[in-house]
Amino acid sequence: MGTKTDPICSQCSQQNHCKEVYAKLGHSAAPSVAWAVCRAFLLPIGLFLAAVAGLERWLPAFESDKFRTAVVFLMSIAVVAAAVWTVKQVKGKR
Repeated sequence: MGTKTDPICSQCSQQNHCKEVYAKLGHSAAPSVAWAVCRAFLLPIGLFLAAVAGLERWLPAFESDKFRTAVVFLMSIAVVAAAVWTVKQVKGKR
């Protein structure tokens, strides 16, 4: 957001009402989306990292490190996909 002396603000028709607009946006009655964002983005990423770490530790050693990396990656994706599917099923029954 610029200042009143900013060339963009001096040409704006709402120049004197900026603070009111931002105040109204900040006091919205809509529910917070912070928990939904965490559940949708951060939780799957954290679960994926935990699955990679856990599977890397508990899987037996393969002859090829590339093969082991691929198996750990694919199994971690499967864990996250199963968790996302489960959460969707539980939320759908509410």
